[in-house]
Parts: sequence; structure tokens; C-alpha cells
Amino acid sequence: MTAASTSTAVLAVLGVSAALAAGAPRTAAADAASAAGAPRTAAADVGDGDGARAVTARAEARPTAVSLQLATLDRTGGAIQAERATGWRKTSVAVALGARTAARGDFDSLTVGAGLELRRWLRRSFSMRGWYLAARTDLSRTSVDDALDGRRVGALTTWSLGAAVGYRLVLWRHLELTPSLGLATVVEAGAMSPVTARGAAIVGLTAGAFF
Repeated sequence: MTAASTSTAVLAVLGVSAALAAGAPRTAAADAASAAGAPRTAAADVGDGDGARAVTARAEARPTAVSLQLATLDRTGGAIQAERATGWRKTSVAVALGARTAARGDFDSLTVGAGLELRRWLRRSFSMRGWYLAARTDLSRTSVDDALDGRRVGALTTWSLGAAVGYRLVLWRHLELTPSLGLATVVEAGAMSPVTARGAAIVGLTAGAFF
């Protein structure tokens, strides 16, 4: 091999090596660009996760209603009711508290009570609106006093258990109106009276805030 051919071969090898070396930075730059793109992908993933969590939070939001029981509302008494979705099988639970006073001649009476109602909503999409079926129980105690002597005459305990059907109408997104109708068994007992049981109709009507 001549010196000229040897020099030509060496220069060719050096040229290939230089070309490969020159290509390395481009590859590294591409790798760096790809690596630089990773945080953007992670941020996008975080954003997607936040959006998914927001959607889930909205889906899991439980409707609530706070109402007055208009069927028992008068100048001497009333009842307030709070209802919230349970998150289980399209059901909600309502709790009611009420009081009533009455005066008849020389006697005064005071009735305090509480109620618990489980509602099963019938709409395909659960929103605590439309038709529902309910099971309800109420417990109250009535005390009678002699207004002249200031002494307790007696007391009566009333317990009821019944079922009802109702319909909730929501107006302007935050005003609820809910009539209901059903049947109940009412049991009454007192210290000076025997235990009695009777059937009774349940007529309900509530109005209040829905959110």
C-alpha cells in the first residue's frame, strides 16, 4: 500500500468518525428535548387528574333539602325537616323535629316530637326530584297541665309507622315543594289511659330550600 492510499484511508476513517461525532450532539439534543417534554406530559396528566377528580366530586355531591312541614304549620306549632342523600341505592334520609302548644279552657298542652323517614327515589338519574316511595316513623309526647293549679295532669306518648308516596317539584333550582300521601298505624299510650292502636292517613306537604 502506498503512502497516498494510506493517507486517503485514514482521512476517510476520520471523516466517518467526525460525522458520527457530529451526529451525537443532535441525538443528545433530541433526547434532551424529549426529556424536556416529560414535565409537560406530567403536567397534562396532573391536569387530567384534577379534571377527573372534579367530575367525580360533582358526581358524588349529595343533594340536601331543608324544609318546613306546611301540613303541621300554624300559629301554635310547626316542624322543620332536613333531608340528605345517603349515596346508597338512590335513597335519602329525612329527619324532622316539631312542637305544638294548645290551650283548652283551664288546661294547657305541649307536644314535642321527632320523625325519621327513608325515601327511595324512582327516577333513573338520582337527583332527589320526582316520584319517591317512603317509610316513616314518628314519636311524640304530649303533656297536659292544669293552668290554674300549675300541676301536671297527665301525658300521652304517640308512636306511628307508615308508608307514603310523594313527588318533589324543584322551582328556580333551589325551591322545593313536596306533597305526599300515605297510611300509618298510630299507637297511643299514657299513664292514665290504655294502649290503643288505629289507622290514619298521612298527608304531608313541605316547602323549603334545595341545594
